[in-house]
Amino acid sequence: MALYEEGLAQYRAGGNFGSVGRVLSSLGNVARALGDYERARRYLEESLAWARERHFSWAVASGLVSLGHLACEQEDFARARQLYREGLDMYRTMRNPTALAWCLNGVAVVLAAGGRYERVARVCGAIEHLRQTADAASEAEWPAFARACAATRQALGDDGFEAARAAGVALSPEQIIGYALASLDGDEG
Repeated sequence: MALYEEGLAQYRAGGNFGSVGRVLSSLGNVARALGDYERARRYLEESLAWARERHFSWAVASGLVSLGHLACEQEDFARARQLYREGLDMYRTMRNPTALAWCLNGVAVVLAAGGRYERVARVCGAIEHLRQTADAASEAEWPAFARACAATRQALGDDGFEAARAAGVALSPEQIIGYALASLDGDEG
């Protein structure tokens, strides 16, 4: 935190405003990981405002997802649902499977909180497919996502989980975005 805060002060003092948003986002995510939710919210909201002012869609989408993860950790699933929905809408025009997978981690947490386990398993499959498509190594699992997956496997059993996960693997990025949006809107289909 101290190094990021020092860097932020130097970027601001030196007029390097292009780096300010990234550092604010990093500060917010570190504060979130440390459990300092109020500080995380302030940094993440400032980062999101910075990105919106500059019309940096990738940074806006990232900021929305970070704030969604924060809302999940505070068990404000209604707020998280809203943030992920807006982020997913933005990902429709982007071709970034790794970032989309990061957003879907949060969607899975929201769905698990609502007991929508078959949908969680499908989202887990879609995340796996997106990471394979991007040839990206699986990042360290977000504890909230790991808990959602474990609860889903327990609720559905191994066979049920694997069947739903396989259905998610088969979805294209466009299909999974539509599926996730419908899931967040409460579509039971």
